Amino acid sequence: MLMALAASDPTVDEFDDNDPDPPVLINRARPFHFNVELSLMFMPTLIEKYLNHTGGVAAITVHMNDIFALEAFGGYVYMREAAIIGGAESVRSQNPTMEPALPDLVGMSWIAQAGVAIAPIYGKLNFFSEVDMNSQFYICGGIGAIGAVKRQNVSVNPDEFTTEIVPLGARFAGNVGAGFKLFFTNWFGLRGEFRDIIFSDSFDYAGTGDPTPDVIHNFVGMFGLTFIVN
Repeated sequence: MLMALAASDPTVDEFDDNDPDPPVLINRARPFHFNVELSLMFMPTLIEKYLNHTGGVAAITVHMNDIFALEAFGGYVYMREAAIIGGAESVRSQNPTMEPALPDLVGMSWIAQAGVAIAPIYGKLNFFSEVDMNSQFYICGGIGAIGAVKRQNVSVNPDEFTTEIVPLGARFAGNVGAGFKLFFTNWFGLRGEFRDIIFSDSFDYAGTGDPTPDVIHNFVGMFGLTFIVN
């Protein structure tokens, strides 16, 4: 009789203590399986050396499952020189007629990248019993290209400087980073991440006409809204 009742109970097998391989997770509130996600994000420079960038990007993410996703993102940014280079009391103000003989003065005007995202941590933040929010931590990386630009002195007055942005063409670039998503509903959430966008260029440090290759790191943040569209 007891065996017959146990067999008719659908929860016995699911939570059987004698199961040699019990499941870690029975069900996820918001599983990702071939879902398409669209994100719109503001992108500023977070760690500034000689340059800073401000702009926006759009991203499309295809979730293969709850852990792995393919992603592509791109956008435009505006590059400015930091105060130490282009401010009132700066390298340029001290020598208005000379270009700074410094590395890492090449920045970005646009960016296009494709890569992967891995989400090893998925959980639920329960601030209030009535509020159901789910979170996702992920690491990411990829490759693509950026539009390289540099500011150049165009002043005619030797006592002051005025610069303009000069395009230098496309550069091969890669990126690595990590991020966090907080979903309020099945289709809407907030997204924030930190990325290092990396590319190389050559700089004439000593003004000898013999440029030296160098690696440029752009530490940027991406903050905005994200939407599950299917």
